[in-house]
Amino acid sequence: MRLERGYEVWIRSPERWESQELDFGVHWTLQKRGITLKFRVSWIEKTGELYAVSLCPKRNFYVVLGKFKTKQEVEKAMDGWAELMWQKDSLRKLAERLGVAG
Repeated sequence: MRLERGYEVWIRSPERWESQELDFGVHWTLQKRGITLKFRVSWIEKTGELYAVSLCPKRNFYVVLGKFKTKQEVEKAMDGWAELMWQKDSLRKLAERLGVAG
């Protein structure tokens, strides 16, 4: 899973900025170089993108975890998310489950 920089620019595209979002929690973690990073995971209705964004504004990291056409599809893919989110390195586990490389 490759973290991208530039969340503030990425999210401001008109399709993303003006869209409704479905949130999947704010307690996702990623272990990276001995540091625990915290993330929020959301789905953007208009683009179908499921993404995670770092909760540390200075980091400005995000990753797209997949694309899902409908709310039902993303809810099915995220089944059990509320339990998974509390596990150590939960964002990496979610990415593996969704087939995100890295």
